[in-house]
Amino acid sequence: MRSKGNSQTVYLTYFFVVFSTLSGMLYKFFSTGMLRKVYIGGRVLLLACLIFSIILELFAHHKLYKDGLLISAFVIYELYISKIRGLLIWPDAFIDILIWPLTYLFFKNYTRRHQIQCKLGKITQISMLFIFVLSIPLILKHRAGSGDAGGVVFYVYYCITFLPMVLYTVKDYKVKNRLFIASILMLMLSTKRSGTIVAVTGYVIYLFNDVRVRNDIKNKVKKYQWYIFGIALMVLIFIGLNSVFSFKIFERFKTLSSDQGSGREYIWSYVLKAFLSSEEKMKFFGHGFQAVYYRLKPFGVDRLAHNSFLEFLYDYGYVGISIFALFYLSLFGKVIKAFKIKDEKIPAMLYTLLISIVFGYTSYFFEESTIIVPIAVYWGCFVGENRRRKEEQDD
Repeated sequence: MRSKGNSQTVYLTYFFVVFSTLSGMLYKFFSTGMLRKVYIGGRVLLLACLIFSIILELFAHHKLYKDGLLISAFVIYELYISKIRGLLIWPDAFIDILIWPLTYLFFKNYTRRHQIQCKLGKITQISMLFIFVLSIPLILKHRAGSGDAGGVVFYVYYCITFLPMVLYTVKDYKVKNRLFIASILMLMLSTKRSGTIVAVTGYVIYLFNDVRVRNDIKNKVKKYQWYIFGIALMVLIFIGLNSVFSFKIFERFKTLSSDQGSGREYIWSYVLKAFLSSEEKMKFFGHGFQAVYYRLKPFGVDRLAHNSFLEFLYDYGYVGISIFALFYLSLFGKVIKAFKIKDEKIPAMLYTLLISIVFGYTSYFFEESTIIVPIAVYWGCFVGENRRRKEEQDD
């Protein structure tokens, strides 16, 4: 009975993850007041579900592991600093600060004791199809230059951040490869350079590491050769498609050195100078939740730092970013251990780390509970399942 109740909680939580994703994409295309309320409502319900589940978990087991303590300490620190700086804004601060860390903890706790059900794989496949469908109008709106063009196409990143859950829950390799290629195509059409880099490079990393960990492939050298040939062929096909449909992605890569990443270098310099000129207590403890957006306003515009690590440095100071770094580096430690034993989940995990590094450096990733949430689901499953297997082996 208890296991059935836990499964239902997982399905409900995952439903809200998917619902908030799809409603956010809809809202970015049809920016109406009603859809905004639906989107925020979905995120608040997800947060409520996570808080309720985490509280029940603590009452039932009374234990937090090292990574759980670190991410919990960081969340509490964020909330406290934001409160004393007058930036604990409802519901934005609570949503962005709490959702992805609690998502990680929830799925880690669940997979430490239970196997993810096949039904979740079907839900994930259907969700991916909806994400692809909703990405098309967002891309068209972006390419037409309508509205907040950059903000509109940002949600196309879900095409790659939801993909690890497909790799985790779906067993059919043909389905995985098709969705990978569809993700690459979507990101190329979006003209987002960092997203295209992640989609293409991530696919290569996944393919070669997948061969490395699989025991059912006898001639691995031949498989590597086929992959190299296939990748070269895909590059030629995409170049041909670009000349026909004008993806504009190659043109944007050519302008990378002249436009400083769409002005990111100027923003980074502005934020860093502002941080270094702050009072000492601000340097150590930070300015509070998304203070770059709400207080600093680089060049007079409401914007974040376009770099999660720099954003955390400004918002939460040396203390806050140090706590976060300890948690983030602990993930790398777990990946190194899994890599050594050829864990079957390591190809997808490496893909997620690439996403976090590139998007963390060039975009909004850790400071907003949006595109990171599906990644947090996967990280939780990866850590929780590995912990469960280790305990089973020890027994």
